[in-house]
Amino acid sequence: MDLRYGAWARLLALFRLIYIGGGRDRFRFTARKGRLFDPNRFSFLEGRATAEEPLGVLPLLSDGTIWRVLERLLVLDGERLSYRTLDVEEIGSVYQAVMGFRIERCEGRALVLRSKGRHGAGVIVDLDALLAVRPSDRKKRLVDLDVASLRDREQKAVAAANTVEALAEALAGKIDDDATPALAPPGKPLLQATDERRRSGSHYTPRSLTQPIVAETLRPILDRLGPRATQDQILSLKVLDPAMGSGAFLVEACRQLANALVRAWEVHGIRPNVPADEDALLYAKRLVVQRCLYGVDRNELAAELGKLSLWLATLAVNHEFTFLDHCIRHGDSLVGLDRLQIEALSWAPETSEAPLDLLHVLVRDCLAKIERKRERIRAALDDATEDQQRLLLVRADQALADPKLVGDAVVAAFFSADKGRAREEARLQVRGVLEQAGTGWQEQLKPAVAVLRRRTPPVVPFHWPLEFPEVFDRDNPGFDAIVGNPPFAGKNTTITVNAEHYLDWLTAAMTIRSHSEPTPIRASRVATFWGWASRSTIPTRRASRIRPA
Repeated sequence: MDLRYGAWARLLALFRLIYIGGGRDRFRFTARKGRLFDPNRFSFLEGRATAEEPLGVLPLLSDGTIWRVLERLLVLDGERLSYRTLDVEEIGSVYQAVMGFRIERCEGRALVLRSKGRHGAGVIVDLDALLAVRPSDRKKRLVDLDVASLRDREQKAVAAANTVEALAEALAGKIDDDATPALAPPGKPLLQATDERRRSGSHYTPRSLTQPIVAETLRPILDRLGPRATQDQILSLKVLDPAMGSGAFLVEACRQLANALVRAWEVHGIRPNVPADEDALLYAKRLVVQRCLYGVDRNELAAELGKLSLWLATLAVNHEFTFLDHCIRHGDSLVGLDRLQIEALSWAPETSEAPLDLLHVLVRDCLAKIERKRERIRAALDDATEDQQRLLLVRADQALADPKLVGDAVVAAFFSADKGRAREEARLQVRGVLEQAGTGWQEQLKPAVAVLRRRTPPVVPFHWPLEFPEVFDRDNPGFDAIVGNPPFAGKNTTITVNAEHYLDWLTAAMTIRSHSEPTPIRASRVATFWGWASRSTIPTRRASRIRPA
């Protein structure tokens, strides 16, 4: 099998069939679209340097390699796994595990050795680099890398080694056989365990927790609507998870709101035009996902996995994946500006400076342009293809590019310094560029925003009224409910896992919110796990009472 090379091509052909459809009769594939199987997303898998290039020479992956990959995916401890029996939410447990690793390449030959402090996960060691270290310092180098303690005999063998092969033999007792049972050649991708998941406070939430939390969150809202709630009332609700992860809370909200929608149909004797490949409940789920649910995560992979969870929860036999790019977004929920702050060019809207008329007109006109496009996306279920909906969203995002750029530039001014005076000077520079209002002002603001995106980790501002205008432009603006996990990180962890000055931003944002006028929100309770919504800077509707679920 290691001398044959047909399996990779067949696998890619299968992925393309899932994406664009094809076949005939009993072997007909429905075009699913979505980004999951998009061949242009990771074009290098097909031997293309860019998405625009035609198909090239496929990577030389042998059938034996593909077989071993599939075996690892399908067999655990000698037993075949059944993915069919997994709950949709359990994608989150996979995501949580993946977060614990990163891919690394070593310039020299490498082994993965057992660690003493990473819960059994291995540590990648470049043996060529270790060989270049003085023999007396090699033990210290391994200690610094967190390799499991060496015995006296192993320490002497490591110090005496004068070749990479001798080093590998000296460390044979510490090799993580599940990772690299043999010496890896230079440049080979290896999985390096990290503590990213623990440091970032990311946790998978099982259905046994999401179900009661979402039920308690939605209960007062549905009680207020009463037993004769209408279809329009249900579909007008807006539910948000501001740190959605793989979408476990949104999947549960989809189930419960869909059940409420089906009851509304039954109470009012409505017979919706349900497609032949769906039942009423599945059709209701697709309506709810497209019109009621919103999710944000600053980890782009998490947002994609959240879409996957919702796709699987609403999958119909003969339909494309439900279009979700308008309501599942990538960005930092806690870093961004509202409309008044953007127009005032300040993270503190109580500034004495008058808002720029230019920005007021710019924001107003841009929002007016996109309202109809986003409404068409939300209303389209079976009468528009994914390509048509994506085109509408691209045009809507392009229309809002300038207001978003202004908001990003103001945020970049805050993160550019650690003192208030320096931040204010940077903010005034942004204002000066816009007061000139000449052509090319966008190019003058982009460098500072680019620096913000290159921070470690990157800061991706999320300006709520611009991202979800239909939520904030209605008569009673804001979200009806927020569900999700609480922030597990304390002060020190927040500083460690975020970009420089991130804690300063949170402190400033909370100070501003506590002294500013409350955001108008509907008289319904916003319940969330441990009451995070009551302390967050996310715009919500006025709650008569906020109580943790």
